Amino acid sequence: MAKAEFPIRNAQKAIRRLMEEKGDKPKPLAQKLGLGETAIRDMLAEGAKGISTRSLNVICAHYGVAIGDILDGTATTERREEREDVRHIPLLGDVPAGPWREALTKSRRSIPTPISDTPKSAYALKVKGDSMDKLANDGDTIVIDPEDLDLFDKRLFVVRNGDGEVTFKQYREGPARLVPCSKNPEHQVIPITSSDFTIVGRVVLIVTRPDQAALD
Repeated sequence: MAKAEFPIRNAQKAIRRLMEEKGDKPKPLAQKLGLGETAIRDMLAEGAKGISTRSLNVICAHYGVAIGDILDGTATTERREEREDVRHIPLLGDVPAGPWREALTKSRRSIPTPISDTPKSAYALKVKGDSMDKLANDGDTIVIDPEDLDLFDKRLFVVRNGDGEVTFKQYREGPARLVPCSKNPEHQVIPITSSDFTIVGRVVLIVTRPDQAALD
């Protein structure tokens, strides 16, 4: 069975850096974000085994950083303006978080995004399935940068195979593969080669539904 590869140590390093840059302390920050009083302290503890989807998304929104930069440990607030302008981007349809299948392009609505430097070509997709439910639940929204096509280990991508089917997964190297980040052990790692897939875009933001976040 595939085991989800969630880079908790990288995420802890990134969160500590963000807090240091802004002078935030664990307890006041947790209270400000509406988390449990000890939530920040607990997620940064040496023996922590994970960070809830709700907490991760709240932290990303608070500091104005992409979830991928939290996961690979590179997130920083340096050179960012204190005020983040909201910009609406198109919500084009659904993307499967599970086995390969055809994407559903049916919606023409738009959603607001809190990241002021979201690329002009960015768009959003609704997640369908539970193979990424440690990061994004079924019904959550992911924001895609279709111009960021360079593969980096541990980052999140939407990928298309040779049959035109797509999936939302974490990319891992050595060997190249698409990895589920799921609490469901039935989801399998998908091996990939340079000839059988193309990158649709990198996932730069995950927006969690309030009713789903409350379940974490």
